[in-house]
Amino acid sequence: MIRSVLLALLLLPLAAAAQTMYKWVDEKGVTHFSESPPPDGKAAKVEVKPTAPETPRSDDWRQRDLESRQRRAAKGTGDSEVQKRDQQMRGTRCSTARRELDGLKNARRVYKIDAKGERVYVEDAERPALIERWEQEARKYCD
Repeated sequence: MIRSVLLALLLLPLAAAAQTMYKWVDEKGVTHFSESPPPDGKAAKVEVKPTAPETPRSDDWRQRDLESRQRRAAKGTGDSEVQKRDQQMRGTRCSTARRELDGLKNARRVYKIDAKGERVYVEDAERPALIERWEQEARKYCD
């Protein structure tokens, strides 16, 4: 009810603004539109009628999105951009895991940066657990 009243209040000034427009072609062949006729008076009247703006329903986009996904699934294309991003993420994680493993296995002293920005060295007792963690990451992301 409130929407229809607001819509009517919005359309009322638009209806009052409906005017006669004039269309004519000048001596160079250029088409003109204006609210007043040209000086020579050779113009055609064009009635301008404002149209009400369409108010989309809130669920329309969901339905269109669902239909679009169904069409893509039927074509078998899938979301190639999502697959590309997933593949890039897997590659990044794989390289990170391999780099960390290499550092843990080959470096003498390994450190992490804490919240204060200071180096905290990894104890020898922590090293096997970290190696196992990064090996799991490497198995998970590096086929």
